[in-house]
Amino acid sequence: MVLGELIQNEGEFLADIVTATEALLAEPIWILSAHDRSLDYFYGRAPVVDLASSHRGMTLALVSVLLEPVLPDDLVARMRQKVEERVLEPYRIAAVSGDIPQGLWWMRTTNNWNAVCHNGVAAAALVIEDDPEKRAEILAGIDRYLPFFLDGFTDDGYCSEGLGYWNYGYGNFAMLSEWVRRATDGRQDWLHSDKAVAAALFPFRLEMSEDTFPIFADGTIGSRPNPVLLDYLARRIDAVDAVRDGSTGLGASGFLQVVSYGLAGRVDQVLAGAEGKNPWRDVFKEAGVLILRPGNTGSRISLALKAGHNNEHHNHNDVGSVVVAVDNTQLITDPGAEVYTARTFSSDRYVSNMLNSYGHSLPRIGNTLQSKGEEHRGILVATEYSDELDRAVIDLAPAYEVDGLLELTREVTYSRQDEGSVTMTDSILLESAELFETALITYGRWEQKEPGRALLFQGDAALEITWASTPVDLNISTTRIDERTRHGSLPLRIAFTAVEPVTEASITIEMRPTDSPISYEVDMSPYKPRLEKAVRVQAESFSGETGGAVMITRKVNADGEAFKNWDAAGHAVTWEFQVASGGDYALRLRYCHPMPGLSLRTIAWKGVAETGMASFPSTGGWSTFGDDWSTVYAGLEGEPYVVHLEEGLQELTLTNKDGRSLNLDWIELVPISGWTD
Repeated sequence: MVLGELIQNEGEFLADIVTATEALLAEPIWILSAHDRSLDYFYGRAPVVDLASSHRGMTLALVSVLLEPVLPDDLVARMRQKVEERVLEPYRIAAVSGDIPQGLWWMRTTNNWNAVCHNGVAAAALVIEDDPEKRAEILAGIDRYLPFFLDGFTDDGYCSEGLGYWNYGYGNFAMLSEWVRRATDGRQDWLHSDKAVAAALFPFRLEMSEDTFPIFADGTIGSRPNPVLLDYLARRIDAVDAVRDGSTGLGASGFLQVVSYGLAGRVDQVLAGAEGKNPWRDVFKEAGVLILRPGNTGSRISLALKAGHNNEHHNHNDVGSVVVAVDNTQLITDPGAEVYTARTFSSDRYVSNMLNSYGHSLPRIGNTLQSKGEEHRGILVATEYSDELDRAVIDLAPAYEVDGLLELTREVTYSRQDEGSVTMTDSILLESAELFETALITYGRWEQKEPGRALLFQGDAALEITWASTPVDLNISTTRIDERTRHGSLPLRIAFTAVEPVTEASITIEMRPTDSPISYEVDMSPYKPRLEKAVRVQAESFSGETGGAVMITRKVNADGEAFKNWDAAGHAVTWEFQVASGGDYALRLRYCHPMPGLSLRTIAWKGVAETGMASFPSTGGWSTFGDDWSTVYAGLEGEPYVVHLEEGLQELTLTNKDGRSLNLDWIELVPISGWTD
C-alpha cells in the first residue's frame, strides 16, 4: 500500500495505511511472543528488541518520513515516539553502556539476528532520530557490534545457516550497509572488506547446477538467492558482477528493498578479484564443504559434500552428508528444515529425525546417531581434484560417541566421465561387534529391481543405484521420516544394514544417471489441439472455493495476477467457462511449485459423470524470485485428460488431492475436436 501511494500520490491507499498504522501502534508489544516467555518485556521489567520489533520500527519510521506530508501530524508523532521507545532507546542505552541485556543478546551474536535487528535499528535512527548525539551513539554501537555478524562466516564466505538465511541475514547486512554508506557519503562502507565480499559470493559458489543449491541446515527445497539482492551486489562488488548472469529481479521487490537498494543506480564498486565462476568445483576449506560440478563435460550429475561440525548455526547433526543432483533435481538430499515449533529451538532439537543424523544420508552404529557439539566433526583427511575425477575422504569417527569405535571413514568419488557418477564407501573398524548401516535420504521414488540394484527417480531425473558390502550382506529397508516438513511430503530413508553385527565392514553405493521410468509430459500427439480457439480463465477469476482459501498475489512474469496457498487436501476451487461449441476438450494450465514429487488435482465438471486426475511435477520454485512457471496439459502418467462438453456455460472444479501446494496463473480449455472452419 505504501509503495502504491508513493507511486500514484492520489490518496487511494491513505485510509488503509492509517488504519493499519493505528492497529500497530495499539499493540502492547511488537516482539514475537516466543521471545518473551517470562513476560518480562510485556510487564516492563526488561527491554527486548527482536527480529519483528526492529523491522516494525524501521517500517514505521520510513513510512512516517515518506508519507509525512499526507499523514495526520499526531499520527506521525506517535509513530516516531513508539519507535523511539521500543527500538531506538533500548539499543542506544545498551550500546553506550556496553551492558547488553538479555533482550538484546543479538548485538554480539554471529548469526542472522545481528544483521536483521541492526538493520532495523540503523534505518529507523537515520530517518527519525533528530538528536545528532543520540544518532551518533546508535551508529557507533552498530559499528562496534555489526562485525560480529561477519564472524559467523568462514574467511572464504561459507554461511552455515544455509542459503535461505543468507538471503535474510546477508540481505539485511547489505541493506544496512547501503543506508549508512549513503548517510556518510561513502565514508563508512561495511561492504568494503574481504569478509563481506567473500560472503557476497556464497550463493554463486554454493550452486551445484542451474538454480540448484544444497539445502544444508534449516533450508527449504527450491531456495534460491534473492535476485534483487544479487543485482544490488553486482552494482557494488566487481567479483559479484563477474559471475552475475545479468538478469534482474526488480519484479520481486518489496517496500524495504525498493527504498533501500532495489532502485539504486550503479555506484562505486568494491574492487575485488573478479575471476568468474569455477565450472568444476568450489571448496569451502574451513567449513569442509565441497561443491562438485560437471564443468564442460557431458556429465549430468553434481555433488555437494559436507564435513563441518555439529554446532553450526541452524545446525543439523549432518557431518559427512551428501546431496546428489541429476540435471537440476536433487535426488539424494538433505531433508531441510522442519516446521518450526518450540521443540526446534530447545534442548530437544535433535529428537527430530529431520534434524538428527537419522534424517541424513549418514551411517548409524547400532542405535547410535551423531552427537551434537563442535567437537563432533568431520575431518577431510584426503582430497584429489582433476578434470575427470574428484575424490574426498572424511574421518567421521569424531562425530559419534561409540565405545570401541576405532575408525569410521567416508570416501566419495565424483566422476565426470560419460554422464557422470558418484561412488560412496563407508568403512568401519570396531573393538566389539555392532550393527552397521548407512542410508540415503530422498523425496523421490525408490524401486528395487533386483538384489544390489534399484532405481530412484523424481520427475524426469533418475539414478541407477547399485551397492555391495564386505564381509557380510545387507538388508535394504525404507522408512518415511514422520516429522512436520515444509515440503509437502515426508522424506524417505533408504537403509543399507549389515545382516549381522560386525567389527570391520565397508558398504559401497554407486549412483549413475539413467532414464526415468515415468514421463510426466502428457502425450498430445494423437490430438490436434486448437490453441487459437482456446478459452482462457485467469486463476484469480474463480467463482468459488471450499475447504481452504487461496491468496491472490502478484508473481514474477505471471499473466496478470496468480494465486497461492492452495495447499490443503480437499481444498476445491471452481471456475466457469463459456463453451462455444460442443466437442472434446483438453485442459492446459500454467503453474509452478518447487516441491519434490507431484502435486495432484482431481478434475470434475458439473453435470459430467467422468472425473479425472492431473499431476504437476516440480518446476523449481514459486516464481517469487524468478520465472518458474510451466505450461502443461492436464493428465496423469503421460495420458491426457480429455472431456466431452456441450455448448454453454460449464463449471470446472479442481480439488487438491494430496495436500501438496502449487501456484496457479491460468487455465485454458482447449478444443481438440468438434470444430469446423
